[in-house]
Amino acid sequence: MEQIIRDGSVTRGWIGVGGRDITRELAETLQIKASRGALITQVVRGGPADQAGVKPGDVLRRSKRQPGGRLGRRAQLWSPR
Repeated sequence: MEQIIRDGSVTRGWIGVGGRDITRELAETLQIKASRGALITQVVRGGPADQAGVKPGDVLRRSKRQPGGRLGRRAQLWSPR
């Protein structure tokens, strides 16, 4: 609420990647050892993930010490502003 009053809007965090959920079928097709998590398919140039060295093809297996799940539940982490 403080930020809305002060700035007139809310700034949400983002990491600057696009991806898709890893399914058993996807893991088999791409020969990925992980059976759950998120496959990174795009990285926003200059975004936080790019600066951290994340590359398309990387697999996100954990987020905030929680096992990787479906992207929909973590959408706020993926989307650019």
